[in-house]
Amino acid sequence: MRAWQAVPQWVNQLRSEIRGLARSDAYRERTTFVTCEQSLLDSGDGDFIILDDEYFEILSQLAQDPIVDVRIRAARLLGTISGESDLYAYLKRTRS
Repeated sequence: MRAWQAVPQWVNQLRSEIRGLARSDAYRERTTFVTCEQSLLDSGDGDFIILDDEYFEILSQLAQDPIVDVRIRAARLLGTISGESDLYAYLKRTRS
């Protein structure tokens, strides 16, 4: 991810493509979205993820997904995000 940061339009395009997976009719693509986001947070590239209103709307929808695996993965991702000692500190750190 660090190599891509030199070309902002690539980063924005990749973010858009990853978020597009969350809105897919195919549950495997929705699962892939959550897996990608989890991997980014676990890798230390959490600053790639923009935790904005749209992001939390996506997670809210995935938490109510008809496929149980998608719901479980979304819950784990939210656990990772909130597992930071303070969510607001996490948001501040990822945006600075």
